[in-house]
Amino acid sequence: MYILEFTLPARPPARIRLAQVGLTYEVPGKGYRGEVPPVDVVVEFTTNDSLAARIDPQVMQWVQQRNIEMLVKQATVEARTDPAKAAKTLELARNMTVKLGNSAMTQALDRAMGELKGSKTLSLGTQKTLKIGAKTQTLKAEPGGELPSDEEIRKITGA
Repeated sequence: MYILEFTLPARPPARIRLAQVGLTYEVPGKGYRGEVPPVDVVVEFTTNDSLAARIDPQVMQWVQQRNIEMLVKQATVEARTDPAKAAKTLELARNMTVKLGNSAMTQALDRAMGELKGSKTLSLGTQKTLKIGAKTQTLKAEPGGELPSDEEIRKITGA
């Protein structure tokens, strides 16, 4: 899965194509090469608040994971000059992982917070673990699984 991030200016209501994405792949050792036909990346601008407020829970999980990744990156930079600020940022990321039920990443953040508290810094190994974990420790909603409500998601992410 790939997440594409776009920063777009405000526009009048309209449905527009931002891009077209195609995919070519190769299966190593099998000599097989395939291609997925191009798909339009479309966005719809609206003034209808109820339409704009709708959230797809699966997409929001990926967005939250990206938010955790950004917080980890921010905390890593902050740890160099302001360990207290880095600790607060890690705590925010940790709280998000708890709400998502991402226990593996919660544990990694707990270890990092302990290291930061003890040594006032994050070792390169811990930084690498957090960076990789934030990119890979994602959860997929199971049918009937409990996810945060749309309102909780908005509060956590500021969306």
